[in-house]
Amino acid sequence: MKNILLISARPGAGVMTISVNLATGLARCGSQVLISSFQSDPTFTTWLQGSQNGANGLLERYANLKLVEWPEFLAGESNLEKSYDYWLGICGGDLEKVARWKGKELQVLCIFDAVKDASEEVITIERKLRQLSEELIGIDLLVPNKVHPGEWKKSSGLILDLSNQLGWEKVADPIPFCEAIHDLPKERKSVWELPDYYNNRKQAFQRLLERVKND
Repeated sequence: MKNILLISARPGAGVMTISVNLATGLARCGSQVLISSFQSDPTFTTWLQGSQNGANGLLERYANLKLVEWPEFLAGESNLEKSYDYWLGICGGDLEKVARWKGKELQVLCIFDAVKDASEEVITIERKLRQLSEELIGIDLLVPNKVHPGEWKKSSGLILDLSNQLGWEKVADPIPFCEAIHDLPKERKSVWELPDYYNNRKQAFQRLLERVKND
């Protein structure tokens, strides 16, 4: 099973949105997928499980996607390891738990808001990951999120700066800002269910999905 941990440089970077859409994208490809969050978030829970008023969540439409508590996964239950292809964990900025993975293969995605200068925070995350894991774990993929055409000059400068510090090979294609993507939790939908006129948004997530699968 491939273990993927998603962290963010700052709150509001979109780590939950990236995680859920990656998980559903992998499930659409036929993979058996686990997803967890280290933080209590009612938006995340209702997006996946639905709400008490009868609105169905994503788990109703993706039978091969399962929500698990992170302690259950970290306990190393063999049935989960053997039965699933991917595990995605939403860590946010709670990096202390990363030390638990020193003996496991782990892919770390760092999500950052490409309009806000988070370069210092990203480099600090990389340094802390290395320290906590005794140099075994670092950022594998940087994901620029919420890229707006009107802010592209600023965003490209921030992406270039991080690329020069961590390496171009670690930078994914940008994910655009879009109100439709922002509203997905409320609609209990994934990006893959958006109408065809949002194909460029879906293509951005598809490129990220292929990068995650192939790295």
